[in-house]
Amino acid sequence: YDRQRARGKTHTQALLRLARQRISVLFAMLRDGTFYESRTPKDVELAT
Repeated sequence: YDRQRARGKTHTQALLRLARQRISVLFAMLRDGTFYESRTPKDVELAT
């Protein structure tokens, strides 16, 4: 949301963009029969 706002999008435009992204993920999950798995880079060392 903040990234879209920084690009000059209005509040409504930013929310619609995020909603479309989430809906795309949901439809892909239904299409493929998979569950959501958050992706984290494997080769990035996390700060401890």
